[in-house]
Amino acid sequence: DIHVDLDCHTRATLYTETELQAQFETLSPRTQLAYKGFTKGLLARVEEVNLEPEQLLPYEFFNKSISQVPLDLFTLHSVLTYSLSTMRRLSDGHYPDYQLKNADLLHQLQEALQDPEAAQAAFDDIVTRRRSVPLQTVVVPPAPVTHSSPPRGDPAGPHPSPRPGHPRGPPPD
Repeated sequence: DIHVDLDCHTRATLYTETELQAQFETLSPRTQLAYKGFTKGLLARVEEVNLEPEQLLPYEFFNKSISQVPLDLFTLHSVLTYSLSTMRRLSDGHYPDYQLKNADLLHQLQEALQDPEAAQAAFDDIVTRRRSVPLQTVVVPPAPVTHSSPPRGDPAGPHPSPRPGHPRGPPPD
């Protein structure tokens, strides 16, 4: 069953409430305040959206027949979980075998070079180069559907409205 698999994966990879609280308590007071402020601001915005869902809720929600955003989705721990999982995804350690591959590479270099310092230097050079590949910048030329600011009138832009009364319509293709 897909739900059992998802539950097993979640329990194996995400933090428990106790683990999240322990991690939160290790943060500096300033960082704790930032997380609390972010969560408070997020909840305030969700409350605003829920007061005027026809005007403020993204079209994709209405397309799925969702008319309110549950406030209990956004807790301090859910914000922590999101940021931790994002950092995990963006780090080199996201891949479970990354550290093992590095250890294997270092071992191979040590055997090949027969000099621990030279092997470590070669390893550091390889890993540093792997991490420092410059990001590619893609320049997208202006297109008729691209605006630097929304046109006057409809703040959501020139989207067609698929149902009467909804000002936003579907997202552009």
